[in-house]
Amino acid sequence: MALRRANLMAACLPAVAGLITVLVSIAAPSACACSVPVFRYALERWPADAYEVVVFHSGPLAGGDLAVIKWLRQAEECETPPANFSLRTIDISKELDADTQKLWEAQPGAEPPWVVVRYPLRSQALGDVWAGRLTASTATSIVDSPARRQVMKRIIEGETAGGGMLECGKRERDDAAAKKLQKLLDEALETLHLPDRSIYGFGGVPDPPAGLKLKFSIFRVSRKIPAEQVFVNMLLRSEDDLSEFDEPMVFPVFGRGRALYALVGKGINRDNVEEACAFLVGRCSCMVKELNPGIDLLMRADWDASLEGGLVAVDELPPLMGLSDFADETAVGGWHGQRPCVGRVRSTSKLRLNVPPVARPEEPLPAPTTAPLLRNMLLAIGVGVIVLAAAGLILFGRQR
Repeated sequence: MALRRANLMAACLPAVAGLITVLVSIAAPSACACSVPVFRYALERWPADAYEVVVFHSGPLAGGDLAVIKWLRQAEECETPPANFSLRTIDISKELDADTQKLWEAQPGAEPPWVVVRYPLRSQALGDVWAGRLTASTATSIVDSPARRQVMKRIIEGETAGGGMLECGKRERDDAAAKKLQKLLDEALETLHLPDRSIYGFGGVPDPPAGLKLKFSIFRVSRKIPAEQVFVNMLLRSEDDLSEFDEPMVFPVFGRGRALYALVGKGINRDNVEEACAFLVGRCSCMVKELNPGIDLLMRADWDASLEGGLVAVDELPPLMGLSDFADETAVGGWHGQRPCVGRVRSTSKLRLNVPPVARPEEPLPAPTTAPLLRNMLLAIGVGVIVLAAAGLILFGRQR
């Protein structure tokens, strides 16, 4: 009997060994690519999710209203420079489906044409970002704003991340928070360093691009400027209770306009700043964007055209997407888990891109496209098969 068991195990071992070899060959490029710093990997391989812009109108559109809709449609569909949103127009004079009717009824005092900006379906933030009467100026503020152009410019010039500080409106507190944050960032840079250069040999890239560097800067955003209201709401409503705090808030923004969790008031401290910086500079431990903290912001930038000397070999890795991409796009899919709120203390490559001017209703903008990732799924399935095979051998041995 012992001889039969030994023969069975000997017969199974080559199959298991073969499976392990296949999995290692699949995982090897991914493991190597994961050694690229998070901020750079996000810039190259995490396409920004598309926001939903819903316009309610009554009857046929005409005149200036029609011109704004045409501009938004062109902004959604044109090729460059793209903005990550999709447009849906709803005629309320016609019969509406239940979900659309509910959304319209949730707009108190709304007068068409009325626009509602919503977070992406796959976002870790849920609900409406901003709503108001549709005009040329509101359409512009949805797609673009000076603050978003600032952070985009800094990222494409090679900075690790931009620290977006949302002011509370009290000068002394805002100035003190900005001064403290800059000091903490300077101190963090003294201890942080890029991963070893040898990792960049993967994919035919011998060294990191000259523009890849460690640099953090601060840009301040006032809550009182109308042109920034949509952007301010994107940040404030990214977590359920941020609007309750009358404190300066910091949102590190990296990659293709992805904002990390907020650091609020006394949460702007050494531990939290160092943790956020270490995450951005560290080796990418999970290539699926949705399993990393943060939300994508609605921004206007042609990130793909700006990249020069990429660190992640495109021919080795398919575009990174989450499991939600296999779901029906008409349904609410994706992972909506809670993000770590480390900073919320409840205290009362050289890149090139021509930065576009502030958007106007005559200028076009689109939304990026993406494709699903199967590599991580195959790896997980293979590991499961190995575990089941090993468990089967053990159980068989016990039964014999």
